[in-house]
Formats: sequence, structure tokens, C-alpha cells
Amino acid sequence: IFDLFMLMALFGYAFKKAFFQQSVWKVLLPIVLVKDVFSTVSEVMDTSFFQSPFSIWGEGMGMIIAIATVAVVVVPIAFFQYLALYRYGFTDRAPWHKKGK
Repeated sequence: IFDLFMLMALFGYAFKKAFFQQSVWKVLLPIVLVKDVFSTVSEVMDTSFFQSPFSIWGEGMGMIIAIATVAVVVVPIAFFQYLALYRYGFTDRAPWHKKGK
């Protein structure tokens, strides 16, 4: 359900549409951030995921490859997602502050 809210925020930020109140997005940002960090760490720490494909190198190498993949692929994508949510909820240029309305 949090991912649906993130998509709404990205859509609202990209097309300058106001969804809910601005305070909702201020509360949602830390919640989504903690949820994503927790789920990413739990995925990486799941050793059963790494035993099969990396068994020739041992379990430790599988963990290193997983952490490197998260650092190179997931973190940059997530950074821009959180940046958009931050700008959507915390900046004065958000759709709630349009002049003349």
C-alpha cells in the first residue's frame, strides 16, 4: 500500500497535482523510508536467496554481490524517488501553494 502512495506522490510531483493534504506527505516520507530500508535489508540478509546461485564462491561472496547490487542499482533509483516525495511534501513550489487559488 505504501508503494501505491509513492506512485501517487511521484505522479503528483511530475504533473503538479495535489493529492490529500501536504501534511500527509510529510508524515509518509519517513514511514516509507523506514519500510524500504527494512525490506531491503531483510532481502539482503535472507541467506537462502544467496546459497543457490553463488554456492561455488561460498555464502560470503553472495552477500557481497547482493550488497554491491543494492548499492549500485537500488540506492540511486530510490534516492530520486525520495527526493521527489520530499519536494512534493516539503517545498513551497508544491501544488498546494499555487498563487491565485
